[in-house]
Amino acid sequence: MPDSRLPPVPGLRQGHLRTILFGALALTVAGVLAATAFSVWRLRVEAIATAFEIAATNARGLEDHLTQNLRAVELAAGAGLPWDPATTGGDAGRPFAEILSHAPFLRSLSLADATGRIVASSNPANVGQVVPTDGFLPPAGGDAEILRVGPAWAGRDFAGGRPATAADPVAADGLSFVPLLRAYRRSGGPVMLLATVNPDYFINHLERALAATAGTGEVVRYDGSLLLSTDRNARPGAADGRLATLMQGGEAAFGRAEEERPDGRVALTSFRMSRLYPVAVVTRLDRDAVLARWRADAIHVAAVIVPTLAVVSLLAVGFYRRQSQLLVERAEAERLTRLNSTVFESSTDSIVITDPEARIVSVNPAFTRICGYGPEEAIGRNPRMLASGLQGKGFYDQMWQELLARDGWQGEIVNRRRDGSLYTAQLSITAFRRPDGKLLHYVGVSSDITERKRQEARIDELNRTLAQRVQEAEAANRAKTAFLANMSHELRTPLHAIMGMADLVLRATTEPKQRARLEKVKHASRHLVEIIGDILDISRIEADRLALDRVALRLGEVLEGVEAIVGQKAAEKGLALAVEVDPVLAERRLWGDPLRLSQILVNLAGNAVKFTAGGSVRIAFAMVAEEADEVLLRCEVRDTGIGIREEDLGGLFRPFAQVDDSMTRAYGGTGLGLAISRSLAHLMGGEIGVESRFGEGSTFWFTCRLGAAESPPDPRPDRGMPAVVAQLREDLAGARVLLAEDDPLNRELALEVLRELAASVDVAADGEEAVHLARAGDYDIVLMDLNMPRLNGIDATLAIRAFPDRADLPILAMTANAFDGDRRRCLAAGMNDVLVKPVGRDELFAAIARWLPPRP
Repeated sequence: MPDSRLPPVPGLRQGHLRTILFGALALTVAGVLAATAFSVWRLRVEAIATAFEIAATNARGLEDHLTQNLRAVELAAGAGLPWDPATTGGDAGRPFAEILSHAPFLRSLSLADATGRIVASSNPANVGQVVPTDGFLPPAGGDAEILRVGPAWAGRDFAGGRPATAADPVAADGLSFVPLLRAYRRSGGPVMLLATVNPDYFINHLERALAATAGTGEVVRYDGSLLLSTDRNARPGAADGRLATLMQGGEAAFGRAEEERPDGRVALTSFRMSRLYPVAVVTRLDRDAVLARWRADAIHVAAVIVPTLAVVSLLAVGFYRRQSQLLVERAEAERLTRLNSTVFESSTDSIVITDPEARIVSVNPAFTRICGYGPEEAIGRNPRMLASGLQGKGFYDQMWQELLARDGWQGEIVNRRRDGSLYTAQLSITAFRRPDGKLLHYVGVSSDITERKRQEARIDELNRTLAQRVQEAEAANRAKTAFLANMSHELRTPLHAIMGMADLVLRATTEPKQRARLEKVKHASRHLVEIIGDILDISRIEADRLALDRVALRLGEVLEGVEAIVGQKAAEKGLALAVEVDPVLAERRLWGDPLRLSQILVNLAGNAVKFTAGGSVRIAFAMVAEEADEVLLRCEVRDTGIGIREEDLGGLFRPFAQVDDSMTRAYGGTGLGLAISRSLAHLMGGEIGVESRFGEGSTFWFTCRLGAAESPPDPRPDRGMPAVVAQLREDLAGARVLLAEDDPLNRELALEVLRELAASVDVAADGEEAVHLARAGDYDIVLMDLNMPRLNGIDATLAIRAFPDRADLPILAMTANAFDGDRRRCLAAGMNDVLVKPVGRDELFAAIARWLPPRP
């Protein structure tokens, strides 16, 4: 039956016509399928090409941003670089810190010498660190002054950084930074500028720029090693050999390729090499994501084509309409994609372009977001539409003068938004000209720094508060020091009288019971003096005012003194006290503070005796190392006492610490001795520690560094105190002594002691009387108290030294003020020696023997 829808064709049979129609339909279907397949393939090619262009555009804009910031490092840091390494002490890092306040992409700036040791830095913790300077690109050649980029390093800064390698990459969740290095040749020697770049700054910028495309961005070196990435799972420091081969395969500054990633997905990769530095920006788009819409379109086309194969006309119309629609949609998509993928559109900074007459011709979306004005409201107007009125005419006149003279201006400005609110902007204006010099347009780039300025103001306020609190703390510390000095004086003055009077009575009585009681009085007094001394020492340590002397000493003599102090207590408990030291080391002349060294030994050995009920205490000294000018010694004090539990060892060296509170009641003590010993060991360049097993004993150890000297110590005859007293009686027979002391009890005590020497003693109750007597009388020696009414001992000494014939008169201070500053004040005033109360009879006689001038 002939087809009623088609007119018959003359000369053709119906079968032939059907064959022709079927053939034509088959050809049409085949043509349609072929055309459809070609169109689908072409859409795929164009989708990938468009994606590549998006990636390339992003890479180009991001590379420009990266290069400008790296260039800013060279220009800004180089301008403030302290070129002479010899002048890098003090506040040498302050210019770097100032630069960092305007460069959020930098973490720190440092200056290193030729060995890589940092000598100045915006971060004081970096000073003294030695950083490796190899592994930078381009490789060091000669001494060219170019910026080199190193591999990503772990840590927040150079002080904790380490190079990352492919075998040992930076952990994905770890902190890292990008080191930059530039060597400079200067007359004082080569120096190196070390800058640490904050990856988060650039990562945030990459993420904002790529947000519209859902792509990823990386910054890599030419060798393929990763510096930073928006992919949080990427490992900075890892090397990508395929990317390195791609970048090094040609001489072009950019390139693109489809690459299979380690996870099996194919990425559309585009890279842009920096025009100045050995780094490249790499952008990647997931091919599956790029082709997702293409696949949807292909399925849709197929869904439309299959039902239309029955009717050629509908198929043709449907295909034509769909093809036309796809072409229109693709053209629009390409236009919008190119527009949105440019740096101008994706920048987070406000960008304004004006003509030479300063009329706005274009703004980016960030301008609208920051200022509130849409493009239709801004184009054609002058940027002064944003003026806040807070800057005067002089500000804008200076801006234009600099802009016209240098084709650029940058600074801070306060603008007003469309809604009337104010904001502070960091503005940079650049003039663009044609090669012939004709001005084309001005480009203004600004960022909203209102929040940053608010934070800076907050920081300034916090700094002022902190400074006020520091002043309050210093005032409190001065008050505490004054209180301790006053308490020391108030306690030592009566103690001096108590101990002196007890000593006088002890030497005058032979009754055993009374002597035993007096010995207990002296022992208790000495213990109280030790407690006062410990409190003063811990106060000096907390105020960082404890200083060490450096005098010649013999280790054997120090140990003899310690053995004399601790040996009696050990003997009373029936303990064996052993001192072990190499005889050569014991007799060798060294340099240090024998008093403080003895203080550590007495503390450790005294504790060993105190906490040991039976057995022995052993003190052993040994040399650990020797250098040209110093020796490192180690001392161990081992006991067989009660020992210490392991959980109690951690807080043992803290001030006022006891293993438990019951220890204080059972054994006594303030808990200051070990804390003081630890500070003294540190001041001597050593350490201190303890090893102990509960119930078996303890071994306390410390190390110290002492100066070394080759010459033997001067021989010092030991005549003993009876010989000293006998000699003093002979020397002071008929000699005149001036005693300046306002306290009646201490004055009586001094007179009783001096009567043993058969000297003629005159007494002054205050400083003015002492000056008067010193001027009128010819004295052989003066014993001067410090705290006296009317005129104190310091001022009295200055007045006596002003007399022409009293310049060499020996003046010995006798004071209850035990601070180092008091001793320095006494010596600076012209006193010959300082005796700290309570002063024992033997100590007083020894001092007089040292300073009494020989009599004819």
